[in-house]
Amino acid sequence: MKRILIPTDFSHCAKVAVQTGMDWAARTGAAVILMHDIDIKSYKQLEEPEKENAIENAGILLKALEDEYPDIPVTRIISAEGLFESIPKVIEEYPIDLMVMGSHGASGKNEFFIGSNTQKIARLVHCPILVIKDPLEKLDFDNVVFASTFNESEESVFKKFLSVVQEFKPVVHLVAINTGSFFDAPVSLTIDAMENFKSLAAPLECKVHLYKDFTVESGIRHFANEIKADLIGLSNHQRKPLKR
Repeated sequence: MKRILIPTDFSHCAKVAVQTGMDWAARTGAAVILMHDIDIKSYKQLEEPEKENAIENAGILLKALEDEYPDIPVTRIISAEGLFESIPKVIEEYPIDLMVMGSHGASGKNEFFIGSNTQKIARLVHCPILVIKDPLEKLDFDNVVFASTFNESEESVFKKFLSVVQEFKPVVHLVAINTGSFFDAPVSLTIDAMENFKSLAAPLECKVHLYKDFTVESGIRHFANEIKADLIGLSNHQRKPLKR
């Protein structure tokens, strides 16, 4: 891993993401791009001197964050284009191996998987995104879950997921949620597909699970809690809504 992108709005949730991203960079020797996007609606209403002050203040806050991690190479970026414009541009300009973001939505609420802004960004970009809800006591993943329909088109996504977690040598748990719906794939076909994915995980230990629940989201949540998962991997292949 060579480069990690950490967007921040200087909130508590964003600071948790900064800490995790910096810890990951320290562990892997990666460089960090620390970026802040000034709220574009507020920015447009400012007079020119006020715009300069807003950029200067953002720069001071980013520099203060950088100074907390003197051993990690950091590039600071300030934008006023709007979050959904600036992040894809940064990812296109720099080869980003991982983006780390906080989970809260625009309302500040902590949804189970990810908040509204983070979810929108995940649908815009083609880059592994680590979404952090709470501070980690230690950056280590012993049990990781990859939840999917395990279609052939998901193989490339799974390989990318493995490339992100392989540093930690975790046990990988493949899980398909069976809701008893008419639209669920036949169990035998799902298990065969999961076995194919399992072969891709070598040399990591990999286990296959077919889990029954009322909804996909509750199934992933319950399964992850049962095995005490440290990380949940979700595919957003073809930009399908993540909450499915």
